[in-house]
Amino acid sequence: MINALAELGVAADVEKISDMDKIMEHDIMMTPGLVINEKVKVFGRVPRKEEIKKWIREEIN
Repeated sequence: MINALAELGVAADVEKISDMDKIMEHDIMMTPGLVINEKVKVFGRVPRKEEIKKWIREEIN
């Protein structure tokens, strides 16, 4: 995630959440999960960097 942000030149706060109650607030049923701007982008697998970059671009446009 941080590498994708750096490659895109985007400054953002990145937070790792391990509290299961907070994870369940996003309806993430399996870890790992990725939420960008309160939107669940993926869970249950590690996304490729290109996928992450695509989602970041979508959220900043």
